[in-house]
Amino acid sequence: MTGWRFVCARGPAVNDEWVLAEGQEVLIGRGSPEGDEPRVDVGPDERVSRRHARVWGKSGQLWIEDLGSRHGTSVDGRPIRGLGPVELIPGDLIELGDTSLRLASPNWHRFRNAAVTIALELAPVYGYALAHAGCPLIRRLVVRNTGPESSAATTLSIGVEGLGEPVSVRLDVASPGESREYEVPCRAGASVALEEQTERRHHALHLALDGVRLDGPEIAITSLAHNEWSVADAHREYLASFVLPNHPLVQQLTHDALHTLPSDSRSADVLEAVYTHLATTWNLAYRLEPPGSASDGQKVRLPHQVLLGYGTLSGAGTCLDLAVLIAACLEQARVQPLIALFNGRESRHAIVGCWDRPRASLEPLLGDTARLSRGAVWLDPTGCARDGALSLSFEDAREAAMRCMRNDELLFGLDVAAARADGIEPLPLAGTPRLGDPAKRAIEGARSCAEARPTLLGTVPLLIGILSLADGVGRRVVQELVRDPEAVIQRLRAGLPVQAAQERPSRNFNTAVDLATARAKAEGSPVVLERHLLLSLLELPSASLGKALEAVGINPQEFARAVRHDPAESRSMAQEYTSMSRFLTEG
Repeated sequence: MTGWRFVCARGPAVNDEWVLAEGQEVLIGRGSPEGDEPRVDVGPDERVSRRHARVWGKSGQLWIEDLGSRHGTSVDGRPIRGLGPVELIPGDLIELGDTSLRLASPNWHRFRNAAVTIALELAPVYGYALAHAGCPLIRRLVVRNTGPESSAATTLSIGVEGLGEPVSVRLDVASPGESREYEVPCRAGASVALEEQTERRHHALHLALDGVRLDGPEIAITSLAHNEWSVADAHREYLASFVLPNHPLVQQLTHDALHTLPSDSRSADVLEAVYTHLATTWNLAYRLEPPGSASDGQKVRLPHQVLLGYGTLSGAGTCLDLAVLIAACLEQARVQPLIALFNGRESRHAIVGCWDRPRASLEPLLGDTARLSRGAVWLDPTGCARDGALSLSFEDAREAAMRCMRNDELLFGLDVAAARADGIEPLPLAGTPRLGDPAKRAIEGARSCAEARPTLLGTVPLLIGILSLADGVGRRVVQELVRDPEAVIQRLRAGLPVQAAQERPSRNFNTAVDLATARAKAEGSPVVLERHLLLSLLELPSASLGKALEAVGINPQEFARAVRHDPAESRSMAQEYTSMSRFLTEG
């Protein structure tokens, strides 16, 4: 009950609010000179009994019971006299006599002047995922007329430094003692500001009535890094925002894992294929949360931060990172993914699964293991890591998930498809870097090469476009390896098959550009460099590119290694970074 309070929403009570003491039963009633004063005294309301109701906390919940009052008690319009204990949840409106009390969480803040009291309930923390899904920063705004006369209409301005433009709310006329609740529009620019944020920040909130700033407590708002999930109870569903089925690496991984699986395979078969591919083909390591995670939030490694190198098939992540990645692959494969979080002996633990058959109209959040285990297949995602005892077969990973369900306390289960139905969409790839001039010229050179032959716009024309850059790192490295870049280009052109004109580039061509963009984001670059494009191209499992490089005597691994260590590359990068801003990086 720490920080919880009752605030007066309507009635003649002298006080505006009553803070609830930790571990103490609270009596609600009307005081008298002869008797004990109730902790929540709503006098002089004559329709409230001396001992009207009691409130207490138990097992992390709040409960209320009417004590046989004359006029009864209602919770959110439901009479409770004679029902015994009734659970209270944040925001409940308790009506007794001519008084209404609202149960306010520690995130309620109040501002007062001579005529009105303004109460705001803020989200405990705020971040890009919440803004993207339309979750308001100000969850509730209640204005009460505390003056002796009806108030005139006025405009309330709410500003939060560094989180977009201030918003304005028109407040209507209210009679003395009356309170009204208002919706607060979304903050223009908040999502843009948050998508480029790599670490959490603190902001100050200010209120003004008709341009005159209100006195009140200093309110600090914490905003999260773009890849940080708020673990607050009210934000659990927003974990679905970090499941990114359309990320280029997820698309590639899903294709690699499922390309031999029949299209009519069961959901469990899809889950097994994705898990087995990660466990046997990739060299994944289990790692703790990225630096900067806190008790009220956890940074989630996005796909390109888990799958660190497609060429080396290496990567790292927490159980939550791996669960979110596998869930994204399942969603890409049109399977309904599930994620569940548990309180383990030492820390939270995540498992991942899917419904064995498609379902509709389910709740996003499921609170008991019986419902989660019925009709679903689960596994422990840490089993696909190669860290000694953590490495598990698919069947052992399933058994590990079942042990977790039997032995640990369930925090919640998340049905990603149901969250999508609630409007929680995947995060866009935030802060997408633009193509740098050399990368643009390389792509245009690839198009010209494909049109002149003519041939498919694929990986080999893209390599030719890159090597045609007079001052490019690719051309420079080829000169060191085989001495004559022009001869290499001519041999590559001659080896291209002649094909009818194609309207679209090849899948691998598009994947190389997408991977280059993801690589630029991971490095915090505002532009896609030639180096990003070339390394992403060399990491692709392209048979045609492999044969072309072999024909000109270039080893792709040696080529990529030389590009990574090219001493002149730092100078070309510095020339590209003319307008640096913060983009998606490892937190």
